[in-house]
Amino acid sequence: MRRKIIAGCLVALAGLSAVTGSLAGAAAPASTAGRCIVLTDRNHLAVDATQPGVISLNFSGAGSARVVFFECVSGRLHRLGARQATSVNTFTSFVDAASWSCQRRSRQFQAVAELPGGAVIAGTMGVRTPSCARRFDVQVTRRVAVGATARIRILDRWRIGAVHPRLCVTPPAGPRSCRTIAFAPAVAIATHRLRMTRPGRWHVDLRIRGFHVRSSVTAGGGRLARVKALPRLLATGDSTMQSVDSFLEDELAGTFAVRSDVRLGVGISRSPFWPKLAITQTRRQRQSVTVMSVGAAIDGFPMTTPGGQQVACCERPWIDEYARRTRSIMQTYSRQARARVYWLTVVAPRRPDFARVASAINVAFLLAAAPLRSVSVIRTDLIFSPNGYQDTIRYRGRDIAVREPDGIHLNTSGTAIVAKVIAQAIRTPPAAGE
Repeated sequence: MRRKIIAGCLVALAGLSAVTGSLAGAAAPASTAGRCIVLTDRNHLAVDATQPGVISLNFSGAGSARVVFFECVSGRLHRLGARQATSVNTFTSFVDAASWSCQRRSRQFQAVAELPGGAVIAGTMGVRTPSCARRFDVQVTRRVAVGATARIRILDRWRIGAVHPRLCVTPPAGPRSCRTIAFAPAVAIATHRLRMTRPGRWHVDLRIRGFHVRSSVTAGGGRLARVKALPRLLATGDSTMQSVDSFLEDELAGTFAVRSDVRLGVGISRSPFWPKLAITQTRRQRQSVTVMSVGAAIDGFPMTTPGGQQVACCERPWIDEYARRTRSIMQTYSRQARARVYWLTVVAPRRPDFARVASAINVAFLLAAAPLRSVSVIRTDLIFSPNGYQDTIRYRGRDIAVREPDGIHLNTSGTAIVAKVIAQAIRTPPAAGE
């Protein structure tokens, strides 16, 4: 029996030779890698499905050996990826190895490792995930004036997107109308605006695979609640802020009034545009929070320091001058430390010459923010390009394509992830003294 187990594991291990690059980036799109293992010996795999939307896997006994993880689907192994522990005394963990599914709730996972001496160890474990019954939440304003617009906010509690529920609205004494709400991968919030053209109760019904989430909103009648003015959030920057601002508005609805001011193709090294604009924006908006994304990998122009020295990208004198200019903008947005500033680093671009500029800019951002307590740098470069440019990242159990074809910008899924990270940072500001 022991030989049969090892033979089955070796079939799965045949896929090991295809793993290339760093193990952190080895998770490739799933591919069939042999038949599922029948395991009767010691089990080395544990499955964790306690976090909404995702399944993580933990393998014991591999030490520093590489572990390959699979999902067993219809008797076949589908490769999820490979991981390697950083210490011989720890579990080999594959965080967010797979996503929950509305279609397949009973899941089976397996993993194999070849130890330095040639021995093969394996593990298998199953789990059953929740149904779609409580996957979505629908938030609507309870009462609005006739003729006003009501906002319907749809939240994917699993936070994985890639789903298409149906939203149906039935007005008072009127016909029902339905539309599909398309969630792209990693997009967890969608907003639908509803014009309240007649008085009475409007019924809202979100449907997903036979499950319903219902709510209602009343137009006119009774006393309308006073709307408290929300603090303002300024989302600004160059083209890298596009779509991020829209997703931020969805993420922070009811908490901040998001004001967007995107300026295409304008960098910090090219001209004094941003220091001047920051002053104008802050005088007009008096914002409580500023989110800034600038430096889209082409902002590597020569600069002149206050002392008259010409500096070219991307050595330390250039970085210091870029940091000096950036710090001035940060100080303006912080409004003498009365407002918070969240500054995004530049995600590595595909072209090596652009990547060199982006790396220098990120160093400058960190130097600029270091002495400013009201400024937080959000390391989007570590999220999307920890080891250099990559088209996809592993996010909540899926390999998500996150880049536009130009090799510079993030696509819809990528900007949705950025907005989630920013919103989380805003909701959990640093403690006093940090």
